[in-house]
Formats: sequence, structure tokens, C-alpha cells
Amino acid sequence: MKLYVSLFFALVMFVASFQNLHAAVLSPSQIETVKQNAANNDPDSQAVLGLLYLEGDGVEKDLEKAKEWLEKASENNQTEAMHNLGIMYLQGIGVKTDYQKAFDLFTKSANLNNHDSQCNLGIMYIKGLGIQQDSVKAREWFEKASEGNNGQAQYNLAVIYYQGIGTNKDLKKAKEYFAKACKNGFEKACQVSQQLGK
Repeated sequence: MKLYVSLFFALVMFVASFQNLHAAVLSPSQIETVKQNAANNDPDSQAVLGLLYLEGDGVEKDLEKAKEWLEKASENNQTEAMHNLGIMYLQGIGVKTDYQKAFDLFTKSANLNNHDSQCNLGIMYIKGLGIQQDSVKAREWFEKASEGNNGQAQYNLAVIYYQGIGTNKDLKKAKEYFAKACKNGFEKACQVSQQLGK
């Protein structure tokens, strides 16, 4: 079982996804409205426009424009924009990989209570990406993200407790976090939870 969980843990640690600020596909007229509002310095519209350019959703994919709009929104403390820009730097999407910039963006966003950024900080700490590896700080960030029902963070906490990474092994806590992650839609946690039993 330990090998099974370790493999899942390694895979999850590299997962970092963009936050989608618009649930539905936007019509051309809605995209024009977003562009106008972004030009008028609306941070949410700037963040949405940056994501549209990043994904090529309703507009031609343009990573330079994505970066530009996400930077503008980030300057206005728009946490999803900070998170998405952080992922661009973490993964080298349209920019040179820069762990320090990713870390700074995730930290600012996380301190404004963005749970995905909190989880990504945990990943950076546990992997030592551009910073000194620190399993205690990783666990602290995963715990903060978990409080916001972040399934990935809950899964990572479960593995930390299961394997005793930077803490004592605690199968009871591991099972609790696997169950929480499963409840929050993190499918890998459901699979491991089933194998561990209740």
C-alpha cells in the first residue's frame, strides 16, 4: 500500500491548475464587455481576460497578452490572477520558469486566502522548488488550504500523515483526510480511501 500512495503523492505534487473565473463559455459580446471592463481597470475582468488569452477561450491564444492582463489584475490584488500568473512562472508557460516569482505570487495570493495558492505553496515547500525543502511549512500550508475544502491539499495531508513526512505517522488522520479529499471531489483520494478501508 505504501508504494501505491507514494506514487499518487508524487503525481499530485506536480499538479497545479489554473483557476477558472468564468464557469460558462462566454459569447463574443460578453468577451467584448470583459475587454472594455478590463481596459477600465476592473481587476476581475482583467483576470478573466488574462485567462481567456492564456487558454485561447473565445480569443486567439496569446501568452504575452495573458501575462500582461494577469499582471495588471495582480497589481490590483486579484487573487485568482496572482495564482494563474504564479502557475505560468512555476511551469514556464509563456515565460521563463521562475520559482521565486511563482513563490512570491502564490504567497501574496495565499495570504489573501486563496486556497489553491496555499496548496501550491505546500507543493513548493515539500518539493523544494526554488526554496529550501521544508515538510513542516508544507504541512502548514496544506492545512490552511484544507480549511477551505481544497481536495488536493487534503489528499496531500493524508499522504503526509500516512507516511509520516515531517510528523509522526498517523493512520487515523490519514484516513480522515483521504475521506475529506474524496468528499471534495479529489478522485485519487476516493481510490486510496477504498483500499485503506474505513
